[in-house]
Order: sequence, then C-alpha cells, then structure tokens
Amino acid sequence: MAILKGYDDNFRGKLNGCTIYDLNGQVVKRSNGVRVKPFSDLQKANQKALADMTAVLKPVKEFLEVGFENAGKAARQSAYNTAYSVNYHQAFTGEHPDKIIDFKKLLFSKGKMPETEDLFAERVEKGILFTWNPALTSAIFKTSDQAMFMVYFPQRQFGIYQLSGARRTQGKELLMLPESNRPLVAETYISFISANHKAISDSKYVGQFIWQSI
Repeated sequence: MAILKGYDDNFRGKLNGCTIYDLNGQVVKRSNGVRVKPFSDLQKANQKALADMTAVLKPVKEFLEVGFENAGKAARQSAYNTAYSVNYHQAFTGEHPDKIIDFKKLLFSKGKMPETEDLFAERVEKGILFTWNPALTSAIFKTSDQAMFMVYFPQRQFGIYQLSGARRTQGKELLMLPESNRPLVAETYISFISANHKAISDSKYVGQFIWQSI
C-alpha cells in the first residue's frame, strides 16, 4: 500500500491493477490481489447460482423495484437487492450440480395484501389472458387496486409485463405478446397493488404456456 503525495486528480476506484481510495483522511493506493487457490466445487456452485439468478432478475428490474418496494424498505435495502435475496434463498431446487431455478417458486412482488381468489391465465391468440375473482373478499381490497402481470421467457431471459393493469373489479386483462416464429416457454405471474402503492400482494404463479404466433 502506498500513500499518494502531490497531485490528486480525485479518481477513486480500480485502475491498472490497483485500487485507489480514501483511508483516514489520506488517499491510498494498493495492488489488487490475484487469487491463486482454485475455487472449490461449492464455491463454483454458488457462483453459478448467483449468475443464474442475476440473469433472470436483472432484465425485469423495473418490475421488481415496484414489486419489492415495500419489502425493501422493511429490510432497509434496495427493492432489487431484497428481491434477489428472497429468490436466491427460496427459488432454487435440486443440489449441485443439478441446482436450477424453479419458476413456480419465483416471486416478482412481495407484500402483505391477501391473495386474490380464482387466479387463472390462459393462452389466447394475441397473448395471455389473465382472470381473477373481482369480488372484494377482504377488508384490505379496494376497487382502485390494480393488477400487475408478468410473462417471463426463460429461453430468452426477458419478461413482458404490465405494472398498472386493470382494476380489481374488472376481473380480467389481456397482456399482448409479440409474434414469435418458434415456440417459447412462457411462465406467468399476477400481483395486485393498491393505488397508493402502500399495499401489494405476493406474486402468484399461474401457469406455464408455450407461446408461438397462431
């Protein structure tokens, strides 16, 4: 480690194999360490799991920032980091080297709003038709609650979603999907959120479909 003397260009971070940072009022520079010891099988498994989860969640970060906003505040961390932590600990199945993400266990939103009854999804000509019970079966439910929809395509690692969909009392909404010349696996989810975003439900998995333009 070296202490910077003379001109300080205010750069902090990694540069040319070194890290420059502030320490006790001084600017210091140290060489970045190089790992020599090989990673263990367990470390490799954890690294793969981290990469797999990042590949799924990062493309739908906008949805997660709404879906996990309240949970993130409760955990005193960002919505995305909360979503990552929750899913990393609950959405994998199997053991190394066969540990994979179980899309039925993924959560795209998390909250205390009770589950809405009779949640269904159906593949139709233009996309996925989501339906639900429009009755106000809980004191927490409001007519102004809105549905949120997610259709995730694992093969392409991206999602098509709606953050502010139909009102609860409408009972259905069609999420239109782009044309596809080849069959794609589509995993589907639905959540509900209050108009002021102070209450949200856990997302619910409502089925897997094969999407291909009819």
